[in-house]
Amino acid sequence: MAVVAKRKGDKWFIGGITNGKEQTRNVELNFDFLEKGKTYTMTYFEDGINAGRRAMDYRRKTKQVKAGDKMTITMVRNGGFAAELK
Repeated sequence: MAVVAKRKGDKWFIGGITNGKEQTRNVELNFDFLEKGKTYTMTYFEDGINAGRRAMDYRRKTKQVKAGDKMTITMVRNGGFAAELK
């Protein structure tokens, strides 16, 4: 499993990927790297309920996050996620 975050200007991009060894994996995202006092809108794509059988099954969600927040993402076997924060 790998998770990376990259900033370009005022936007952050986060991506994660996992392998085929385990059925599901949970990763806790810690948003301590964000600018303090600022609220970001995070648009993200995560594995859908049937993603373990059908790779094109995903969900698009939007959430408000700020420095200090934490969030758990569940990735299925061979799955992943992607997020944009602005």
